[in-house]
Amino acid sequence: MDRLIVFLSGKNIQELEFHVCNKESLYYKLPTSLFLCLHLRILKLRFCVCNLPSSFTGFDKLVCVEFYRVWFTANHAIESFISKCPLLERLTLKKCSNTEQLEIDAPNLKFFSFTGKLVSISFKNTPVLATVFYYETKAADEVSWGKSNLIDTFICLPLIVHLRIGWNFLLYLRVGEIPERLPITLEFLEVLEFNDICFDQPNEFEGEEDEEYEDEDEDENEDEVEYEEDPLLEEEEGEEEDGISPILYFLEDEDPYLHDCLHQLQEVELINYNHGTKHFFDMVRCILAMALTLKKIIMQPGNGIDASENLRILKEVIRFKRVSPHAEIIYLNPNDDEIIFKKSFEKQKTVVGKANWCMMKKQDCSSNSDIISTLPTEIIENILSFLPLKDAMETSILSKKWRYRWLYLSKLFFDESFAKFVAGNGVPKDILAAIFQILSLHRGNLLKLTLSIPTLKDCPEMDRLILSLSNKNCVELEFCFCQGSNYKLPTSLFLCVHLSILKLRCCIFNPPPTFTGFHKLVCVEFHNVEFAANHTIESFISECPLLERLTLEDCSNTKQLEVDAPNLNFFSFSGLLASINFKNTLVLATVIFNGIQAEEPNIGLSTVEVSNLINTFICLPAIVHLSIGWNFLGYLIAGIIPERLPITLECLEVLEINNICSEIPNEVNVALCLIRSSPNLRKLKLQFYTEGDYKVGGMGPVMYFLEDQDSWHDCLHRLQEVELTNYLNVTRYFFDLARFLFARSLTLKKMVIQPGKGIVAAENLSILKEVARFKRVSPYAELVYLDPDEKLV
Repeated sequence: MDRLIVFLSGKNIQELEFHVCNKESLYYKLPTSLFLCLHLRILKLRFCVCNLPSSFTGFDKLVCVEFYRVWFTANHAIESFISKCPLLERLTLKKCSNTEQLEIDAPNLKFFSFTGKLVSISFKNTPVLATVFYYETKAADEVSWGKSNLIDTFICLPLIVHLRIGWNFLLYLRVGEIPERLPITLEFLEVLEFNDICFDQPNEFEGEEDEEYEDEDEDENEDEVEYEEDPLLEEEEGEEEDGISPILYFLEDEDPYLHDCLHQLQEVELINYNHGTKHFFDMVRCILAMALTLKKIIMQPGNGIDASENLRILKEVIRFKRVSPHAEIIYLNPNDDEIIFKKSFEKQKTVVGKANWCMMKKQDCSSNSDIISTLPTEIIENILSFLPLKDAMETSILSKKWRYRWLYLSKLFFDESFAKFVAGNGVPKDILAAIFQILSLHRGNLLKLTLSIPTLKDCPEMDRLILSLSNKNCVELEFCFCQGSNYKLPTSLFLCVHLSILKLRCCIFNPPPTFTGFHKLVCVEFHNVEFAANHTIESFISECPLLERLTLEDCSNTKQLEVDAPNLNFFSFSGLLASINFKNTLVLATVIFNGIQAEEPNIGLSTVEVSNLINTFICLPAIVHLSIGWNFLGYLIAGIIPERLPITLECLEVLEINNICSEIPNEVNVALCLIRSSPNLRKLKLQFYTEGDYKVGGMGPVMYFLEDQDSWHDCLHRLQEVELTNYLNVTRYFFDLARFLFARSLTLKKMVIQPGKGIVAAENLSILKEVARFKRVSPYAELVYLDPDEKLV
């Protein structure tokens, strides 16, 4: 072995690891030739005898040392070895001999781990030491009780970031007088772990208290505190709980500096406890009451605790108040895997230089400025924009910089809560007077104004208010008035030429003859709006050349519509309808018909030559999403229903048809015509309803359409999702439709079938058995069968 090491000394070896024997009686004595390996960077030794030669001057390139059960022949041999390795960064000493008295002199040391018997330890020159672990450390019998080991240990560790105190090291730290606080504040300590705390030993707990509440004071990243009780110590020491809990004393202390602790704490682990003691509950209550940024507290009992004790502890803990709104309590079973915290702070310290990061930290700690007052104006205005107006007004009391900043808000929202705040019972004149006063005081541009107070009625004050808006360059305007007493909009509204969004509810709309249009308007939503003449809305639409979104819901004088909007891409309509014509809508992509009432309900049974189906879709070549709601099929079935539309809806991807009546074959034929005219359809949704007794004989044409293979040769090849919902009477055509879609849809991924509420369980089972037998041309097709009240996830 000695010859081997002599050989290695001439090989410029950089990493050397010796694990010769695992018996203490057969330790290998290292030869002096080992200390000639001057290029070593990493040295790991196990079960060796180390005797430094007098000529040894050190390893100038050594950065990592791991010694396990290494026998040093002299008391201070390890100290001399460390001091002669100037680049040493990582040092691990585990159960080595002659290491009871340690003085660490390593200017570049960043990581230190120690296990073994200890009399004293001193960090003489360790300015960058960040991680310190103590495992299974035993306090020697000849310790001095006149001084504090707690102070001596941490007085020279100003930059420590991660501290782990293992088995029995608290017994060493509690030797001597335990101060209330350390002489220095451990500004950078972010992760603190205690293992095997005995709650029956007050000095252990007080020492832990110093570390927890003082050293965690200035965290900025993920802070972690881990406590682990020693069940054996509890059983041996089992003393009665008496006196005042150290935690209660801490909570009752009036020193304001103490109450600045734990404000950065985010994560806590309390594990391996065997019963919930008074000190334990006080500690949990303290953490929850003082940790402002706490996100997670994990509690895990030891194996010996039973279910009833677990329940008692958890019932007690969930009653504690939590100062952090994000605090989460996770209660694990004894055998659950321990959660490992993420050390994101290490990445931050790698990116930012040590010196710069320390300087930033100290500047942060010494700053006593008012954060609220120093916020930029843009941030203040952004904060105010998310507050209700009454709350935004009250922020004037925060500081001089916030005073009257709400007057510069670009968005004002007047609703019922504002009305109650201003006028109590909501007297309309008082409310309008307050709104007018706010608008008079307002400074800058008003981009958006929302007035949603249903109690407001037609009055001169309202006209005056709208007149004031014409000078504010308002971009978005929303008025919502009381239903049943429509408010007549004044002509001054049409002077707001900068409008891009206009939303009206329960109004009378009558543009003046001088109105030339809103040339910047892109979005219009009219609900229960009464138009003065039959073609008022058509004229209004044509005079808004940039209009992109149009919603008309239950408006009057809209029975005959001709939509002329070259930039329109969204259209939604509900109400009474006689005819609709899309004249110039080449980019219209989304069309929604909700709650349509046909002018002549029985027109679908006539044989007139003009087809509403053709007239409606002939000018929609770019439609992508079509939703047909209540009764609009009754309008589309008027006239002759073609097998296909004259144009192919190449862009249509989503087709939704609601309330198809099973008793009216023409409604099903309209649906089939639209499907057949949409070769690129991806999603199909059909919702059925039934009236009266169904007659099978009336569905002959439907069966013919389904069986006509030539008319379906280029259809359904891209269909991926199908929904068939709300059926009651399961007829032959329903099964044929489902079978047909399965057989023709090459790329089908999912078919959802959901019956109506009136169907019984036996019939449900019968349907499912039948549908499950259908062959599927797509290998990825999935059948989802939902109960009537079940929602698709």
